[in-house]
Amino acid sequence: MQMIDWVTAKIPFYAQGVLAGGNVLCLNADGEKEWETMRLMPVMGSHDSRVAIKTSRVNDVGDTCEITFSGNPVKFLQGHNIFGTDDLINLMIDAVEELSERLGIIQPDWVMSLLTWGQYTLSRIDINRMHSVGSRDNALAFLANASQVARTRHGTATTKGSTVYFNKSSRRWTIKQYYKRDEVLRNLNKSKSNWELPLNISEWLEPMVRTELTLKSRELRDRKLLKASTWVTIDINELYEDYLGRIVMAEQIKTEALFVEIQKDSRPLAATYQLWLHGHDVRMMLTTRTFYRQRKALLAYGVDISIPCPPDKLATQIDAPVREKIELVPAVIPDWVYGTKYYYEPKKRGIMSLRH
Repeated sequence: MQMIDWVTAKIPFYAQGVLAGGNVLCLNADGEKEWETMRLMPVMGSHDSRVAIKTSRVNDVGDTCEITFSGNPVKFLQGHNIFGTDDLINLMIDAVEELSERLGIIQPDWVMSLLTWGQYTLSRIDINRMHSVGSRDNALAFLANASQVARTRHGTATTKGSTVYFNKSSRRWTIKQYYKRDEVLRNLNKSKSNWELPLNISEWLEPMVRTELTLKSRELRDRKLLKASTWVTIDINELYEDYLGRIVMAEQIKTEALFVEIQKDSRPLAATYQLWLHGHDVRMMLTTRTFYRQRKALLAYGVDISIPCPPDKLATQIDAPVREKIELVPAVIPDWVYGTKYYYEPKKRGIMSLRH
C-alpha cells in the first residue's frame, strides 16, 4: 500500500501575530534593504520529529490566518514513516491538531472546516510504497542493478550511496529508491528520541526497497492536483503506478543466442549490439536518427544501448553467470501492526473518508 509522506502546503491556521523562525534580510552594496522574508519555524513532535511552519497570510488585524506547512506529517505524529496512510485530508487534520497542541493555540471552527473540506493548496507531495524483493541481498542487488540499467525518458539514473534517483534535477517530479531498513537505523542512531525499532518490524523491513515519488508544484498544477480536495476523487494507487511505470529497467540480456536472434532480424542492429557489448559508446558512432531508431528496436530484446553495458555483461565477461531477475512486489502492512503504537491511522472526519 502506498502512503503520503512529505507535504508542503499553504493551509488554514490561526495564531495571534505572525509565526516565524526569524527573518532573512538582503542588503545591497549600499546597505539598503532589497528584500526580507520570514524563515520557517521548526516545531518538534512527540518523537523528535519536526515540521516547519511560517505565516503566509494575515488578516486585517495582522493575525495569522494561513501558514506554510512543510514536513512529514505521519512522522510528526508517530515518530517514523515505515507505515502510513494515503488519506491526505484526515492526515493533515490530525497534523494541525498536533501542531496546535504543541503551540498551545486552539483552532477556531473556520480553520477546521476548511481543513475538513480540503480547501488549501499543495506545492509538493511525496507518495511512497514498500516493495519486497525477498532478502536484504536482493534489495541491495536490485538497487545496484537499477543504478546501471534503469532510466526514464529524461535520462539515466543517478546514485548517492545505495540510493537511486530518477529525474533528480526535475522541477516537476522525481523518484528515488533506497533500502529502507538501513535508513531507519541511521535515523534512529542520530535521533534523541526514545523510539526503538521492534524486532518484528526490523525483520519485516529486511527485504524491503522503498520507492518514493515526489510531485512538485508544476506537475501538480498540470495534473490539476494543487487543491487538496481533488485528492478525494483520484485513485492514488493509479497515480503512483503511472510514474513508477515511467522507469524502464532494461534487462541487458547478453548471450550468443540473443546475438544470433537479432542478426536474423537485422544485421545492422546486430552489429550495433556487438559494438555495445564490447564497451563502445554507440551514441557517438551513429547518427542521432539511427541511434534512436536502433535503441527502440533493441529495447524489444531487453537491451538499452543508451546505457553503458554493465561491466559484468561486457563481451569480455561472456561466461559470467546470468543473474536472476529481481521483481518488485508491493508489500502489505502486516496484520500484527494494526492497533499498536507503531501504526498511525487517521480519524475519519474529512471528505477523504468518502473514499473508504
